[in-house]
Amino acid sequence: MNNTQLAALAHRAGFGERTENQIHIEEFVKLKKFAEMVLAQRAWTGLTDEEIEQMGLTNYIKVVRETEAKLKEKNT
Repeated sequence: MNNTQLAALAHRAGFGERTENQIHIEEFVKLKKFAEMVLAQRAWTGLTDEEIEQMGLTNYIKVVRETEAKLKEKNT
C-alpha cells in the first residue's frame, strides 16, 4: 500500500481531510487496525469439493472452479 492509498484509507476511516504527509504516527496504529479489518473482510474463501457435491454440482466442479477464479479476480 502506497502513501496515497494509505491517505485515502485514513479518510475513509474517519481521520478527516489529510494529505499523505499529514497522517500522524499515533493515528497510524488506528489506521493499521482499520486496514486489517477491511482486508480481512475481503479474504477469499472458495468452496470445497464436498460443498460443491452437496449442492448437487458434482459434474460441474470445473465450471464452479472457473467461476470462482473469475469472481476472485474481479473482487481482489
